[in-house]
Amino acid sequence: MAAILEQLTHTVQLSDEAARLAERVRASVVVVRGSRFGSGSGVVWNDRGLVITNHHVVPGERAEIMLGNGARLPARALTHSESLDLTALQVEGDIVPDLLVPAEIGDSTRLRVGELVVAVGNPQGERNAVTLGMVSAVGEATWFRQPREVVQVAITLRPGNSGGALADVQGRVVGIPNMVINTGMALAIPAHVVERFLVESRQRRGHFGFAGQYVELPERLVDSLEIETRVGIMLMAIEPGSPAEQAGLTIGDVLVDLASAGRNGRTAELLDRLGLVPAGQAVRLKIVRGGRIRSFEVTPR
Repeated sequence: MAAILEQLTHTVQLSDEAARLAERVRASVVVVRGSRFGSGSGVVWNDRGLVITNHHVVPGERAEIMLGNGARLPARALTHSESLDLTALQVEGDIVPDLLVPAEIGDSTRLRVGELVVAVGNPQGERNAVTLGMVSAVGEATWFRQPREVVQVAITLRPGNSGGALADVQGRVVGIPNMVINTGMALAIPAHVVERFLVESRQRRGHFGFAGQYVELPERLVDSLEIETRVGIMLMAIEPGSPAEQAGLTIGDVLVDLASAGRNGRTAELLDRLGLVPAGQAVRLKIVRGGRIRSFEVTPR
């Protein structure tokens, strides 16, 4: 009887610790809406209103952050990386500490296979759902023909978990879930990759002042204009007074190539190439407008 009571006590303590862990992580996870077509999750990364999410959640320049109390805050994209599937957002307006609680960031380089982790996100409208999983692999893997540092987790995630938190059993965020690869298996971007992304972005990014989305170009257009790719970025918004507007870009233009410092970029990497252009360095953008190729020189600031 004593052994049963002791086991029950341990079970209750474990349950209480798990609940406290979930509460800690959930406080730093927000809903992120990058377009009118859907939403994902984000993690409050510091006490200055920086929110990390996936690039596929927010591919453009604007987003909306929804907090646990239902408040909605505007945010702008500070930087993107399509290849890493990361977007850094800056919440605009007054930062209320009790509503934007920064996560504790863990050391993802020390993750071990077999370690328990929890994912917190907003799948299919369910606010801050918590899911238990186990690290099944860490290190470099190749997805979409690109080598990436990943955390592979044995866990069941759903649409809306993207951009949320993957945390260790002490509540420290060690990754950003971004891909379900099959039933019961998902990938996350390690926290140290996020930190490196932020450091590099602060050193390099210029602001162009447009938002866009990838579109597939008609084969006839590709052939007639001798475009080297079938994919471009259609400009969906132009900020007033921005470098893009001053250079003459308009909504509906389709970006198909760019040249910076004498080098052409491949369209599959256009957003990353744009992010590599520092403020003050002119870049020549190749635009499809009215069925013709036009070239515009833009200097981000």
